[in-house]
Amino acid sequence: MVMEKNNKKTIINVALIGGVLFIAYKLFDKFFSKQNTKKEEETLKGYDKDLLDLKAQGILPTFSDSKYNDDVNVIKTQLSGIDTYNSELKVILTIINSVKNMADWVKLKKAFGIQDISDAFYGSTKYTLVQLLQDQLDNHVPLNFSLVEDNPIAGTKAWRYTSILGGDLTLNVLNKFLQSRLKITI
Repeated sequence: MVMEKNNKKTIINVALIGGVLFIAYKLFDKFFSKQNTKKEEETLKGYDKDLLDLKAQGILPTFSDSKYNDDVNVIKTQLSGIDTYNSELKVILTIINSVKNMADWVKLKKAFGIQDISDAFYGSTKYTLVQLLQDQLDNHVPLNFSLVEDNPIAGTKAWRYTSILGGDLTLNVLNKFLQSRLKITI
């Protein structure tokens, strides 16, 4: 009888401590996510200025707003929950097909804004496009991408699979593309 009372007290104490720690974690997380969201919102406001600067240089978006919104839906769907190499590859190919110049990249980031992306088994996390790509593109690539001559006479280049060997991270593959086309990395 005395053992049962001690066990019950121990269980109650553990549950109380766990509850207090969980509440402290949630408050801590909420405070820091608000701080990060303010910084992210400032970044999003800068996209309009970037687009105006690019327009002044004669660099205009290639596609309509609906195309960028469709791409955002693909990216969000593919990287929500448990992502795989295939879902990461679809995201990379979506970006490769959508980003022809810096204005396209800015429009895609602006269209993405700040999204709640579902985590595998717990809640969700707020991301900008760049944050999401940096966090989620972490699978190893079984194929090797490279920039090859698409049309040697016209001098155009395109991204193609060139071998079955690989091993690079999907984020590095995306960065190679962005570096070659836009001279940027994320």
